[in-house]
Amino acid sequence: MIESREAIVGLSAQRDARVKSFASVHQLMLESVACLRFWLRRRRGGALSTWRRATGRAWISSAKSRRCKPFADQMAIALENARLLSENKQRADDLALKSSQLEEAQAHCRSLLEGRTEQLKRTRQKLRDARETLYGHSDIAALVGTSAAMRRIYALIDRVRETDVPVLITG
Repeated sequence: MIESREAIVGLSAQRDARVKSFASVHQLMLESVACLRFWLRRRRGGALSTWRRATGRAWISSAKSRRCKPFADQMAIALENARLLSENKQRADDLALKSSQLEEAQAHCRSLLEGRTEQLKRTRQKLRDARETLYGHSDIAALVGTSAAMRRIYALIDRVRETDVPVLITG
């Protein structure tokens, strides 16, 4: 029925070859039936059907079924809109989840960066201290050199600097 593009109007559903095999026709004891096919965005959608149980007279005609066609079209539009709204909600939920995950990743990266920045500051300070130790004896103007032996001399001078003891350095 849905494959057909034509409306089905059956004045005697029990005898109409197009619908008599449907279980609902027998279970509900349908007499008159009208089925209007509708499409959702160029693909098969469904059917709007109206029916009447056995009463001895038909209640719908082909002319009346044509007047019902706009209702089937409106149903198709409503169903398509509902599907699109559902898809949009799912996409919005996915986007919110991904946004949340991105914010978490950014916070983690900021935390790592702050840690690395602090580590870099400490390393730079250690480097400045090491340079000061190595080359920082500029107040001893007469001494020149950075070899291991000279560094030992500078360390010795630093230890006795505050005393009033005379020190003789030879070399």
